[in-house]
Amino acid sequence: MENLIPLIILFPLLGVIINGLWGYRLGRRIVGLIGPGVVALSFLVSIVVVLGLNGLEGEHKQFTVTLFEWIRAGNFVIPLQFLVDPLSGLMLLIVTGIGFLIHIYSVGYMADDVGYARFFTYLNLFIVSMLILVLGANYLLLFMGWELVGLCSFLLISFWFTNTEYASAGRKAFVVNRIGDFGFALGIMLIFVTFGSLNFADVFTKSETLAVGAPVVTTITLLLFVGAIGKSAQIPLYVWLPDAMAGPTPVSALIHAATMVTAGVYMIARSHVLYDHAPTTQAIVAVVGTATALFAALIALTQTDIKKVLAYSTVSQLGYMVLGVGAGAYTAGVFHLYTHAFFKALLFLGAGSVMHSLGGEQDMRNMGGLLKYIRTTGITFILGGLALAGIFPFAGFWSKDEILASAFNHGGLYQVLWAIGVLTAGLTAFYTLRQVGLVFFGEERWRTALAPAGAGAGHGAPVTAPTIPPAAVQAPVASAPAPAPAMPPTQPPATTASPTELAPGEKPRRPRPGQAAPVEPTIPPAPSAAAEPPAAAPTQPPTESAPGEKPRRPRPGQTLAASVPTTPSISEPAPTPSEPAPSESAGEKPRRPRPGQANVAANTPIEPVSSPAPVGQPETPVQPASHVEPSVAETAGDKPRRPRPGQASDPSTLPTKPETVGQTTHETHTEHAAPAHGATAHDAGGHGHGGHGFSGEPHESPPNMTVPLVILMLGAVAAGWANIPGVSPLLEHWLEPVFGAHEVEVIASPVTLALVSLAAAVIGALLGMMMYDVPLFVVRLPRLTPPRLAGLYEASLNKFYVDEIYDRLFVQPFGRLADWFWQAVDKSVIDGLVNGIAGGFRSLSGVFRQVQTGYVRNYALWMLVGVVVLIFWFFYQ
Repeated sequence: MENLIPLIILFPLLGVIINGLWGYRLGRRIVGLIGPGVVALSFLVSIVVVLGLNGLEGEHKQFTVTLFEWIRAGNFVIPLQFLVDPLSGLMLLIVTGIGFLIHIYSVGYMADDVGYARFFTYLNLFIVSMLILVLGANYLLLFMGWELVGLCSFLLISFWFTNTEYASAGRKAFVVNRIGDFGFALGIMLIFVTFGSLNFADVFTKSETLAVGAPVVTTITLLLFVGAIGKSAQIPLYVWLPDAMAGPTPVSALIHAATMVTAGVYMIARSHVLYDHAPTTQAIVAVVGTATALFAALIALTQTDIKKVLAYSTVSQLGYMVLGVGAGAYTAGVFHLYTHAFFKALLFLGAGSVMHSLGGEQDMRNMGGLLKYIRTTGITFILGGLALAGIFPFAGFWSKDEILASAFNHGGLYQVLWAIGVLTAGLTAFYTLRQVGLVFFGEERWRTALAPAGAGAGHGAPVTAPTIPPAAVQAPVASAPAPAPAMPPTQPPATTASPTELAPGEKPRRPRPGQAAPVEPTIPPAPSAAAEPPAAAPTQPPTESAPGEKPRRPRPGQTLAASVPTTPSISEPAPTPSEPAPSESAGEKPRRPRPGQANVAANTPIEPVSSPAPVGQPETPVQPASHVEPSVAETAGDKPRRPRPGQASDPSTLPTKPETVGQTTHETHTEHAAPAHGATAHDAGGHGHGGHGFSGEPHESPPNMTVPLVILMLGAVAAGWANIPGVSPLLEHWLEPVFGAHEVEVIASPVTLALVSLAAAVIGALLGMMMYDVPLFVVRLPRLTPPRLAGLYEASLNKFYVDEIYDRLFVQPFGRLADWFWQAVDKSVIDGLVNGIAGGFRSLSGVFRQVQTGYVRNYALWMLVGVVVLIFWFFYQ
């Protein structure tokens, strides 16, 4: 059985090598098979290995395999050794099982991304890194996986690195985690100095000889916890995790549910022998976890970005896990890690499916009433939300309740932490049902906010912000001040790719003589109740083909309508995509039209036909675009095309100065920015949600995205049943060989404590339902109007200005310090020293250069002088 353990890492490592080196040649179909396939093989081997543990008993319930001696330097010996015990076995199933479902989802979600092979290479590397972390049998190997997951998070968060905002988010995650990793590395060094080894078995055995509360153990555990604060996003190093949503949605699901953020909780649970000897550290850990859970929940109350609500929810739930392990309830903390992996992966992937249905929209204020359009996504998301809210009998109820009960029974300070945890449970239920209400129930605000040209309000009709009920601590959304806009993209907007763009390596087809070059078709808008769609000239259907199918040519004399530019949604301008279209990245040459043929770019705006406005509104024609978008060739860095003699210049091919594009009040990303109406999400940035844009009515995601949602939904419902106290404590018995049997004095009945936490969750859920029009089954609850606490709402909406405070206290001062060192040390001292030495040799060479005259008589003279000097020297010797 031990011989199978290396295969768990080897399979996804092969995926990294194959897709990384040859993925661009293999094509999307093969890459899409290899990426999820290797993780599936790893999952199957993990099941076999974990099942093999059942035949072992007690302390012998583990497998250890040593591949070779990794490092030897004196008495510092580190073997490359892997350990599978009940704790690492559970983590193996979580990482490979949840990771496999996320890989399957990614096949559909990233279908049209230009970096398809690169994405799966990084995703497989993420799995490899996390497997090394959980399988390592010593702290150094654990630290190696620890650093690799940090690298992978940087690569995936900033996956669309041409956008400066995404690159900054990845850099922020990398830098903040380095702060925590510095403390973690110091803790590992102190472990070796104290115990003379880094192997888990040796360290834990020798630590039993130390007194409880010994200063050295307290110092070691505090330094290790600094690393956990960074990786598991606790106060004050949590700030990187909400920005991690800049990456593609599958990345967010993988980071938040199954890999990186769980590393800190796993490390504390693995080091439980050390933490049991450091009660002071345990109290600090519990306080930090509780404070993080409450603080993040308060921020999540008012966020309007569908992914950002879930991001702060993850920070809050990690706080619960840290509270659990800080209270010595290691099984409870790991139990919540296990259930959280199911419902948080479900919620993030469900959010991606919602954005897919709306062409990339993320702002919940532009949603509403989606349940009847995307029923599979809606039902699975709602059930996952109930699990997050801790509603009985869903998974989150059992694990969260066990953490709170353990904290209460610990007594003293921990009972105060229990009360804060109960309050946080109520807040969690409220913001979860608020999100469900804004997205799936109530008014269909997307009809006015995201309606294509000709739908809803008609061409040129003013778009107004929708009215939604405010949160319990917010003023109305319309009056809430918007956060500072993010840095605008630095690249010109990418043009939409022509439907006849071909795969890399295939020759582009030229249109027949007299036939206009095909352009992106306009997707017909959905009919609106406010006004009938205007009559327009019939257009040909789109020529886009299914993957692997040859694109169709229009018949002679047939043309396709170009996309009509429309006003952006809501009152803020939509962000401009910053990534090139697929054909540009593929390196294809721009096509030249034949003589006499119009050079029509794929995104050339055309003069729209004014349409009748709804009853009671004057007719307002759509104005043509005020600027011309650059052509494909310009965006890719090619020279602009020159028309042939006698051919009219196409303004879309002329270089233009890109306009400064404003950002919406919520933090948007190229992946999820709604494209121009009628364009696809793929066109919006060269990546996105399977190439499906918003065409006037929401649409359900393809099966390779919805099937993982259904499977994760089953886990969100039933995963908690694996550890019901007094009924089926299977997980507790499974982990007992690792943590031992912890006897805790029972101060209050577990049933009473469960009812209190459940009551808090139910009250929070009901308030969220009543304020955001969520029906209780088929019954409509009475509507409530929350109090107007604009100051608290503004602080929560702006995340209590923590980023601004960090920027003022750390980023700007260190930036100025770096500038000073650059000028005073780098340029003046280092460059000055190097340049001074070079200048000295240059001057010295100028002196000696005078000796090299090229005249033989001069050389003879110097030889004579030398001979005379030598004679005198020997004479006086």
